Amino acid sequence: MPLLRAFYSQVELSWGFTVRQKGTSAAQPALILPPPTTVVGAFAYPLLRLLDVDVSSSKKEFHENEFRLITPVLKHLLESTKVASASLYAGGEKSVGLAAHQEIGKLVTAPYRSGGSWEKAKKTKPFTDEFYESGVTQALAVQAVGATYGPGAVLELLWVFDAEKLAKSLDVKIDALDKAAEKAVHGVVRVGSKEGLVAVLNDSALYEKNVVQINAGVVGTRFYVEKKCVEPIERHAVAEITMWDLTGKTALFYLPAYLGSNNVLTPLPKGYTPNFILLEPCKAYKLSNNAVGVGV
Repeated sequence: MPLLRAFYSQVELSWGFTVRQKGTSAAQPALILPPPTTVVGAFAYPLLRLLDVDVSSSKKEFHENEFRLITPVLKHLLESTKVASASLYAGGEKSVGLAAHQEIGKLVTAPYRSGGSWEKAKKTKPFTDEFYESGVTQALAVQAVGATYGPGAVLELLWVFDAEKLAKSLDVKIDALDKAAEKAVHGVVRVGSKEGLVAVLNDSALYEKNVVQINAGVVGTRFYVEKKCVEPIERHAVAEITMWDLTGKTALFYLPAYLGSNNVLTPLPKGYTPNFILLEPCKAYKLSNNAVGVGV
């Protein structure tokens, strides 16, 4: 059995966050919750800084071109991960939801100057049919820019990983990893884009060294779970969302929350955690604070 470790933090959003849908060209709607890769990145940023790991920029393909990683270190982080998930928390004094907004009519005045489109646009004769049909549209692109808003909303972030595998790939000792991680769990500063600033609720932050692995049965969790891993028992308390998984492939997830019109998310009532039946080959991972994540 692998040596498991876990990060858990509750973070309060300043205004919200932005994680754009990949593969949508100029139109970039936002995800309603941070995907698994973003959760790993939120914890990894302070961890790697404390370990003084070299994260020099070097683009490298990963998992059949599903991702273009900005540093090879991310490959080690993702391959060591058992679970990375998020939840919209409703256990505090206030219960704030999330709303994904998309401005579909924003004009980007800076023209695209790459390829042949810009040159072709310059050659079109003003006020002709060609000018309106292709020249203007190539020079002044209409871009949909999405963001998710929830000022004061609290997210739960969970990352469970194989500590031996990660320590070996980063060329550090387990003790050094643990020592840095105990500080790093308090150091999450953003989710998604650089503007997605968050504040860690320090009383909630936990670096877990005694993760319990559950191989079968019924588990309760507030975190989103890939559909292939579980069967929901209380179906009315579970929504379905599409994100990418740890390999960059699009996957369907069960989300314990209320989802309205695919862009408004509200948390379940305080203290309520829906139950799921574990499906092979997935496993559940339980922390000492009773947070449970499910992954392969």
